[in-house]
Amino acid sequence: MLSIAKLFLFFAMFFSSVVRAAEIYEPYQSIKQLGMGGVYVFNEHDGGSFMQNPAYTCFVKGLNWSIFDVDVGVGDVNEYDFIKTNLLDTGTSPTFSELSQYYGKSVWVGLGGYTSLSMPCFGVAGTYGAIVNFEMYNPAFPSLHTFYQTDYGFSLGGGIPLGPSLAFGMDVKRISRSGGPYEFGPDTVTTLTDSAALTTLTESVKNAGTAYGLDAGLVARFSSAAMNPTVSLSWKDVGSSSFVKTNGTEAPNMQKDNLVLGMTVDGSVPLFGFSAGLEYRHITETGEQIGKKLHLGTELNIAMFDIRAGFYQGYTTYGLGIDLWIFQLDAALYSVEKGIYPGQSPEKRGKVGLLLDLEFDPDFKLVDAGGKRRRLKQRR
Repeated sequence: MLSIAKLFLFFAMFFSSVVRAAEIYEPYQSIKQLGMGGVYVFNEHDGGSFMQNPAYTCFVKGLNWSIFDVDVGVGDVNEYDFIKTNLLDTGTSPTFSELSQYYGKSVWVGLGGYTSLSMPCFGVAGTYGAIVNFEMYNPAFPSLHTFYQTDYGFSLGGGIPLGPSLAFGMDVKRISRSGGPYEFGPDTVTTLTDSAALTTLTESVKNAGTAYGLDAGLVARFSSAAMNPTVSLSWKDVGSSSFVKTNGTEAPNMQKDNLVLGMTVDGSVPLFGFSAGLEYRHITETGEQIGKKLHLGTELNIAMFDIRAGFYQGYTTYGLGIDLWIFQLDAALYSVEKGIYPGQSPEKRGKVGLLLDLEFDPDFKLVDAGGKRRRLKQRR
C-alpha cells in the first residue's frame, strides 16, 4: 500500500503545473476577466487596476484598498474522476504499463491572490500564485511532462497625465518563482517506490529564482462621452523578465513580454450596468496563431448580480458575480488552448474567488466596502 507521504509525493511531482509549450502563459487574470473572455474593463475604484496597465492609476478616484482577492481553480473534473478510479482507489504504485491508460489525461489546479492599494497616479500590490498540472503522452517512449510553479511578488507603479483623457504609466516589480517544466522518462517513473529515487525526484523540482521586471502602458479614456470608450496599450515585462537562480540546478524560465491592445466601453443607470471589450494579446509572439491571442467579453449588471460571457482563445466563457454585502463572490468557466491553433486541444477550467475591498472618497472617508458592485452613482 502507498503511504500518505508517497501518495503526496506522487501528486506533488506528477500533478505539477504543466504549462505546455503550446499554452500561452498568463501570470495573472482576475475571475471577472476570465468570465468575460479574458477582457479587462477598467473600474475607477479598482485597487488592482494598475497591475493591468499602470496608466489606469491616473483615472482612479479616491483611495481604493483591495484587502484580499483570492481564488482557486481546477481543470476538467472528469479527468479527476478518472485518476481517482484508476489510481487512488487501487492504493498501489503504478507501473509504466499501467500508466499507459493516462495518456492524454491532464490534471490542473491553480491558486492565486493579491492585495493592492491605488490612488490617483499611484498603486502598489503584493501577489501570490501557484499552479500544479501533469500530462503523460507518447506511448512509444512514455514521458510525463509536468510543471510546478509558485510565484510571490511585489509591484509599485504610477502614471502621468498627458491630457484630460490620456495618461502614461510604468511600474516595477519583483518576482520570486520556484519550479518550472520537468520531464520524467520510463526509467525514473519505475522507481517510484524507492525512497532514494523519490528524494532525487523531489530535489530535481526545487529550482528557484528572482526576477525584476518593468511594465509600461498608455490609456485613453473618454469619461465625458457616452459609455466611457477606453483604449489601452500595455506592455508587460518589457524586454522579458529573466530570473537569477537562488536554488536548485538552474533558474526558472524567463517570463516573456506581453504587448496587449484593448478597447472597452462601460456605462450604467440605477440598478443596471453594462460593459464590453476586445483585447489582442501577445502581439509580439509571432509564433502563435491570432485566434489564440483574441479575447472578447461582455458583462451585464442587474442589482446584486453580475452576469458575464465571452470568447477566450476561441472558446466560450461564462461568469457570475454576486454581492454578499462586504464581499464579492465570483466564478468563471472557461477553456484554454494547449495546442497550436484554436479547436485543436482545449482544456476546460473553472475558478471561484472571494474579494473584499474598501473605497475611500477624495477626502479619504470610507464610502463603500465589498468591491463597489452596487454603486449607483458611478459604476464601472
